Amino acid sequence: MTAFGISPLGKGLGPFGGPGLITLLGVLPQSLNTFVFVFDKEPKRLDDQSPCSGVNIKNYALEAVNPTIIADNGDIVIPAGAVVPRYQPRIVSATADILDPKQIIIATDTDLEPRVLYEASVVGPIQSIDDDIFAGPTTFPFTGRLKPNTPTPIELYEERFRDLDYILNPNPAQPEEKTQVYRFDASGDLSIAGNEASLRKRLFRRITTQPGEFAFLPNYGVGLQLKTLARQGQLQQLSNLVSAQVLLEPDVIQAAAATAVRPTSGGGIVTVSLKVVQDDARTRTFLFEFPAGTDQ
Repeated sequence: MTAFGISPLGKGLGPFGGPGLITLLGVLPQSLNTFVFVFDKEPKRLDDQSPCSGVNIKNYALEAVNPTIIADNGDIVIPAGAVVPRYQPRIVSATADILDPKQIIIATDTDLEPRVLYEASVVGPIQSIDDDIFAGPTTFPFTGRLKPNTPTPIELYEERFRDLDYILNPNPAQPEEKTQVYRFDASGDLSIAGNEASLRKRLFRRITTQPGEFAFLPNYGVGLQLKTLARQGQLQQLSNLVSAQVLLEPDVIQAAAATAVRPTSGGGIVTVSLKVVQDDARTRTFLFEFPAGTDQ
């Protein structure tokens, strides 16, 4: 399973998506030796040898980019901050996420090097389960992850919205069966959190993500500018944007109008509140507080 939850890059089509086409939404680095291709439609998974299968490793390529520049005078230049790779990793497996098969998890034979630039590509004739053909873009860059520091007990307790979740039972016989989800904690182990915690973290990400941060999802994110002045007109616009974005979460079926307010004294906090109904038929209320500018 991936650590990104369901539909991590939204439910829309890719930049070249449309009828009869399957495209990439993006590539997300996941662990030290895995990354994830996120498609806008579910790829075929006939077997790992089929030419059009999304789990055939021959349909993917990974290249560690060498940033070295050789000048006209023969000098060797490495741009500031760039890292020269010591080796080229090899793809050894491609598997579909068990709860969101639009995500294909790629594993390599060795850990990817921290801060090295990689280019992941689709190089084969992948098709969707409905026989849609693949359309570009085919290549996405990402940077190798740093090895995580061992979290303190306080960090583990607070969680700080750092992980996204999985629904344990996507089609339960009883609503209460859907109140727990898998998640990856900071140590890499699986643990369990509730549906409410899962949605809270995803909504927090939407509210604080600037539109355009996901290059091929220009409509993802509310764009709340933390620590900037929030006047009444801006607060109404923020409320409208939050209401529209909440409904884009895959497990939200209804959302009441969101409200964004700040203290009448003009203090430095903006409070965003909203009420949603998830597809487990439960109504949940969320309250977020964000630092904002002052009128002084």
